[in-house]
Amino acid sequence: MPPVATSLLPTEVRPLAYGISLAPDLTTFTFAGEETIDIEVSQATSQIVLNAAELEIQEAHVLRDGQRLPAQSIATDAEQETATLTFAASLPTGAMQLFVRFSGILNDKLRGFYRSEYSLPDGSKRIMATSQFEAPDARRAFPCWDEPAHKAKFDISLVIPTDLTAISNMPIVSETPQGSGAKLVRFAESPIMST
Repeated sequence: MPPVATSLLPTEVRPLAYGISLAPDLTTFTFAGEETIDIEVSQATSQIVLNAAELEIQEAHVLRDGQRLPAQSIATDAEQETATLTFAASLPTGAMQLFVRFSGILNDKLRGFYRSEYSLPDGSKRIMATSQFEAPDARRAFPCWDEPAHKAKFDISLVIPTDLTAISNMPIVSETPQGSGAKLVRFAESPIMST
């Protein structure tokens, strides 16, 4: 197993709650995702550093008081398993939201958001997407503060084919048709916890 990045994230920005939507594709073994994170900025900064591994971040911006401030640059560090979002202006202290659009692979390494094979009673094989976030692999599923001290609430949604089933550690609160044979499965918000 590769070594785990050990440097801690800066502390001037912390997450309060995540709203995450993931759309796995079980034929290409990839997934697309979007998240809106309620954050608290305790010290003005022009950068937000969070954990991300094996993810491609396409877009990031901060929302505060109806104003949208896009990240001027998004830099990833594969060795440190981080993404640094740099803004043109310093973010003031206080509460705001961070939006991130990203994509990743459903790896076969039993880490993060990954694929696994199982057999039906008739012997036919199927593929499922599942997760393993312990120490520290949530960063392979979505950009986050993937350290035990950074606790937050999680509101998870999955966009999946209508004939599939989604399971989470929280109960389903809604299933909404999305057209093209897909549905949006939304789970209840989690209690405050680590990633």
